[in-house]
Amino acid sequence: MKVSLDPSLPGSPSAFTLSLLQIVSQEDLAKHDAATFRGAVEGVAAGLAISLPGSWLLHKRVPYYRALPIQLKALGVILIVGKLSTVTGTLHPFRRRSDLDSAL
Repeated sequence: MKVSLDPSLPGSPSAFTLSLLQIVSQEDLAKHDAATFRGAVEGVAAGLAISLPGSWLLHKRVPYYRALPIQLKALGVILIVGKLSTVTGTLHPFRRRSDLDSAL
């Protein structure tokens, strides 16, 4: 399906939408991808740094946590690591305004 860029035709993007579109170079896309990947790696590291000591501390101090099966404990670690890697990977390119300008 071909979309016409003429704003007067039905089914085509509005003039406002067309004014927001930019041509992005491959270099800008590569910078954005690199920043996203770095953010995801930092998120995994932060998630492991929070969840593993937290799980160990809970195991030492809370009898209810000790009674949980290992699968539920692993699920807790995976949920924390997954959430932090997703959030930091998504937001890392936009942390500073200069990153935003260079990435987009």
